[in-house]
Amino acid sequence: MKPGETRYSAAWSPAGDDEDEDDLGPNVTLIVDRWAGISGPNGAWPAADLEEAAKQLFDAGFLVTTPWELTPNGFYLARLSPMFGAQ
Repeated sequence: MKPGETRYSAAWSPAGDDEDEDDLGPNVTLIVDRWAGISGPNGAWPAADLEEAAKQLFDAGFLVTTPWELTPNGFYLARLSPMFGAQ
């Protein structure tokens, strides 16, 4: 990552945590990584599947630019591009 660079990605979780009453259930989370070492979730929306996740991200101003990849912990990750410049 270069100085001043920001990367956007998303994580989609197909199932929620039944023991967490604040849990969204199946959801997509926007992740922002900034060169300064600041990263983390910047929003989460309900999404029943990957198609709905992409729609929620589109509505938030982001395009999914890579295929969703399944991680060992059961999440799906994809890279994003902001549609209207840096968010």
